Amino acid sequence: MIKTIIIPKKHDEELLLALWILKTFGKKVFNGVDTARVVSRSVLNQVRDTDFVLAAEHVPGCDKGAEGLVPGLVRLLGCESDEALSQVVRFFTPSEQQSAKGRCLNEVLRLVAATSSDVMTANWFMQCVEAKYEEFSLQGKDKVERQLSQAGDLPEYSRIIRVRRLSGQEARVGFLIAKEASYLDDDLDMAITQHPTCLDISIISNFPLYDVARVLRIEEAIKQASMDMTTARKRWREFSDVGVNPDVPQWSYAVDGLHVITSGNSGDLTALRFDEVCTLARLAIDNSFHLHRANMCHQQVCTGTLDNPCGWYRWNLTKCRGVRSTMRRERGALE
Repeated sequence: MIKTIIIPKKHDEELLLALWILKTFGKKVFNGVDTARVVSRSVLNQVRDTDFVLAAEHVPGCDKGAEGLVPGLVRLLGCESDEALSQVVRFFTPSEQQSAKGRCLNEVLRLVAATSSDVMTANWFMQCVEAKYEEFSLQGKDKVERQLSQAGDLPEYSRIIRVRRLSGQEARVGFLIAKEASYLDDDLDMAITQHPTCLDISIISNFPLYDVARVLRIEEAIKQASMDMTTARKRWREFSDVGVNPDVPQWSYAVDGLHVITSGNSGDLTALRFDEVCTLARLAIDNSFHLHRANMCHQQVCTGTLDNPCGWYRWNLTKCRGVRSTMRRERGALE
């Protein structure tokens, strides 16, 4: 089992992209790479059996060929059919025609590397890659959901979300026009709308939005109230409550037949962008889990630790608490 991934002291975007691909998709081929610790050092020939050296000439079965390390690794791991991954590869490996974007990425990477350790630089870059992968995945998921909805063959775990900015005419009729029951038809789970002028946001659904309220308030508290993540997470219960929290007045949660979360009612503007709100709401209500950990999460195993924290731990989502509760029950049954 692989416990450590070793990368060279001098590395570029291609190698760091390969590192993210390896940790995200490589578990079936290289056992343990998804949770392995990443270290950076110049000596690559002194390794243990549990070490994995990530360099083109050291990856077993990876034919770098004329295309480079990343395409060879994608083929080795059997991920060629992942459209979101293909988009990520194209985004982070710009061609000569995209030289301006390439120079920008290189410059940002150099700036981060100048003030951070090699491993911190790698982690920062991989977070950027993961964010783009999630963005491309959500775009693809929206497309699939629309196709499945039209075909009448929608998986039970999927959530159909309608996102739109209201027109001027709708705004004159009233911002909460989306609250009309007819707006949430049988094929729609949630509607997210934004006012065209004041930019207030409204989230409406037929089911409870406690997780959505919690996630938005935690992120708002961290961004706008200068609250540290640990403190914000400890207040997850009150951040899930109906009403307005005085420390995060930007979001109100009301239940009146429908469940409605709105921003701006108190006059305090949210620091979250509309696209961020849409992404956070989907993550809170969907059946998905963190990209690096989803396989184990669906098996009711939480892999988050103090040394290897999960990026979603800060939200204490209901689905995540369910996984940890199952683990505790099973552990108790074995003792």
